[in-house]
Amino acid sequence: MFLNFTNISLADIIDILIIATGLYSVFLLFKKTKTYLILFGSIIFLGLYGISKYFNLVLTLQIMQYFAGVSILIFVIIFQREIRKYFELLGLFGTRQFPITTLSSKSPSATEIIQSCIKMAKTKSGAIIVIKGNDPWDHLLEGGVNVDALISEEILLSIFDNHSEGHDGAVIIEKNRIARLGVHLPLSNNFKEIGKHGTRHSSALGLSENCDALCIVVSEEKGTISICKNSRMKTLEEYIDLEKELNKFIKEKYTKRETPSIFSTLFSDWILKSAAISTSVFLWFFIVYKGGIVQKTFQVPVNFTSPPTDMLVKSFEPKTVEVTLSGRSQSSFAQVATDSIKLDIDSNNLQNGVNVINLSPNLFKIPKNLELTGLSPVSVLLTTNRYGQHTIPLVVKTKGTPFKGYLLTKTTITPESLDVLIPEGESVPREIFTETIDIADQKDSLVVPVKLILPYILKLKEEISISAALTIEKTEN
Repeated sequence: MFLNFTNISLADIIDILIIATGLYSVFLLFKKTKTYLILFGSIIFLGLYGISKYFNLVLTLQIMQYFAGVSILIFVIIFQREIRKYFELLGLFGTRQFPITTLSSKSPSATEIIQSCIKMAKTKSGAIIVIKGNDPWDHLLEGGVNVDALISEEILLSIFDNHSEGHDGAVIIEKNRIARLGVHLPLSNNFKEIGKHGTRHSSALGLSENCDALCIVVSEEKGTISICKNSRMKTLEEYIDLEKELNKFIKEKYTKRETPSIFSTLFSDWILKSAAISTSVFLWFFIVYKGGIVQKTFQVPVNFTSPPTDMLVKSFEPKTVEVTLSGRSQSSFAQVATDSIKLDIDSNNLQNGVNVINLSPNLFKIPKNLELTGLSPVSVLLTTNRYGQHTIPLVVKTKGTPFKGYLLTKTTITPESLDVLIPEGESVPREIFTETIDIADQKDSLVVPVKLILPYILKLKEEISISAALTIEKTEN
């Protein structure tokens, strides 16, 4: 089955790019957490699902759909930590900054850390020294005391002295300062990597699984120095290896790099980006494109907007237009109601007499995710009359007679005349009557609001209140 590129819209391209961006961030998470087997298994699952849907393998599809629902729940339970890290990774895009003051590979501070670790290893004094990377880690650190002290061999040795209250916790190095001491770190569940090491090594490894910090651990049992970073633990064979590892970490995290060019940004990590785009295209093809174009027909009423005050639409046909809309899938029509599709014809350009309005897509208001592909009929026929302004006197209409011995002597209407619009060619009435006022057995004069009885051809220029005053007097007889 070949792609028909004429059916691919800008919305489809944006759709693919959005999913590709999300997939790329997921792939980055797998890369950072080294869970490649899960990624590989997910790709195989998606591939089998696509093949099953393409060839309509009913049994395989049903089993995979059931398995997918259960596996999502299992995945969330098992990989809670990785999922949390994924959302932290999303929040970090474009926000990483280098600290103003940092360690340097040739700085006295780095030397103080190395010398203190060597001395503690020789005396078998247990210690954990953690140096911050670029990832946020406040939510991973518990307890401890804020100190904000200069890094020195003497201070580090005193902190991890067995008689010190803070010797069981970790020392936090941030912005070239000792920021906190006695801090508790998250423990690792990677028992294979921990091996026979104790709690210090487990907590150092646990922190390295959740951020990009460097953890230096001195064992009080063996007098060895280990480093933990990127979810891996390494026991150093020579003391000089500590200097190499620390310099490598500082160069990697704190050496300011030149701003990458657009070209290098686009093509860096190209394997992951290519995989994300390819997977997005694959999903789009089987979920969206293969589903084909779905069409639905709606009956849309004809409406007229901005009618001029001197124009009347006498009649028009048809009253509704049959509109055919196209979308990528049935879900495109899920929120579409008949009243969300409108046909508005501008009445300002109508001529007096018979008008033929040719319908075009720009006259219709339709949801943005749909395309108008059919109209029936393609024109609207309407007849209009243009109005002329005329001033016509008003007359009060009454019925009945006043009470015996009383007489209606005078009627007054306010206003006495009215400006009305009458279609050109129609006869102009000499007067306009009010609704009938019943004065039977009336003894008193009265003032009442009245309505007009307008011939259907008349149109008021503006709404106005009308009142009638009736004078009833007693006769002399």
